[in-house]
Parts: sequence; structure tokens; C-alpha cells
Amino acid sequence: MADKHAALTFPAGSAERARQDGWTHAILEEIEGPLWMPARHSFVLPKELRLPAIKESLRWEYVRAIERMARAVPPDGWLMGERFTIPDLVLAHCLQWAQAAHFFPAPPPAFNGYMIRIGHRPAFQRAQALRQTKAP
Repeated sequence: MADKHAALTFPAGSAERARQDGWTHAILEEIEGPLWMPARHSFVLPKELRLPAIKESLRWEYVRAIERMARAVPPDGWLMGERFTIPDLVLAHCLQWAQAAHFFPAPPPAFNGYMIRIGHRPAFQRAQALRQTKAP
């Protein structure tokens, strides 16, 4: 959809797109993966396949990855510079997911300004308003 609408992405085949895709894959592998696995071992998998002890290693993986990612987050702007792109969307989602899970520690302070910038985006504010109208 990003390509179809020429939004949140750089042109396919460009060097910027390669960097963007690298960010997206790194976030999905290193941040989203450790977020998803505790849920699988808490309620998604059948009880006989759950491994509760794995959760601590996943928290460790998440902390290690998020600390490494914090060193790359710019003090202003976005992961790809001045342009908000797909990796920013995915990273913001993951940071919110980690907070909502109440299992992972808060992200390093390097993310404070980043998340404030996310919260000021009009699209984020519209999504939050929709979410609140659908809350029970």
C-alpha cells in the first residue's frame, strides 16, 4: 500500500529504500519477535506446548535489542531522517506494545523525544481518538 500511495516509503530500488527495508526487518526481527513470543507462550499456544521459562530470555533479548536501537534513534526527526516511514510506524507500534504488555521494561530515555514526536503526528492522534471511541 505504501508503494501504491507513494507514502511512508522511498521508491523501490533506491538506496534509501534498501536502508528503509533494513530498518523494517531489524525492528521486526529484533524487537517484534521477542514481543510476540511471550504472548504465544502465555495464551496463544496450546497449554501443553507453552514454555513459561522462555519468557525471561525473551525479555533479555528485547532489552538488548531496544538498547541497541536507542543508540540509532536520532534526537530529532525519524529513523530515515526528516521523513516518517514504515520503520517508524513499526517501531512506534512495538514500543507501545511493550508498554501495554507490562512485562518489558520502559525503553531507554533516547526514545522519549521520539515517542513525543509520534504522539504529535495527526494520524496518530486520529487513531487514538478512534480507539477511544471503540473502547468498552
